[in-house]
Amino acid sequence: MLIRRFEFKEDPDYSGEGWIPSWMKGANTVTGSGAAHDILEHHPHMALGAEAEFHALGAVYWLRGETGWFYQNTFINLRPENIISRDFLSILERVAEGTESLGHPPKTRALSRHHYGDAEDAIQEIVRNGIRFAKEEWKAQTDDGYPMPIPSDSDQRILSWMRMGYRYASRRFGMGRNFETEYMFNQITKAVDKNKHADLGMELVVRIDFKKQRVTAYADYPAEEYYY
Repeated sequence: MLIRRFEFKEDPDYSGEGWIPSWMKGANTVTGSGAAHDILEHHPHMALGAEAEFHALGAVYWLRGETGWFYQNTFINLRPENIISRDFLSILERVAEGTESLGHPPKTRALSRHHYGDAEDAIQEIVRNGIRFAKEEWKAQTDDGYPMPIPSDSDQRILSWMRMGYRYASRRFGMGRNFETEYMFNQITKAVDKNKHADLGMELVVRIDFKKQRVTAYADYPAEEYYY
């Protein structure tokens, strides 16, 4: 049984209020799918930042890219590799602006074709497309078309972080069990989205039973608080 808690608060970075993960410092409000992403695809012990985001994108490819989730749940007529690569822009913008760093990851091996099929080729494609897309958008958005100031070996750093995230997801949930995990992703999404409206100070408790493949979520004020 995995239990995750969210708090209904004002978002510190964006206008509005919503559910914010209580275990992730610096997180923003989430929808149901965002909650499922934070719970299942982010490493629970990595501090938020560019490294954690790219690590999570490796898990995204394992959980949603390989299962057809994007075809079923988005209206974008693109392959999963192209959809995931679009997330690079916002992450690398923060690196370029100096608000986040893209550190050196531990050395990684290519994902074995014997164990992981075409995952290595797919992740390499995501990295190539993502960096190219981010650089093109950056040049188009800056007045002088200045090159995006990110590390020259960003492609290798990102590739390693994504390999680690892919392997982590596979080991965390079980090799070959990404379709079962995708089902839990969808159950979390539905459970959280049933609790869209709340008052400031309320808490959303999400309980995930992987063995029984069941998710429940309920919102209420924390028991130790008193409201009149």
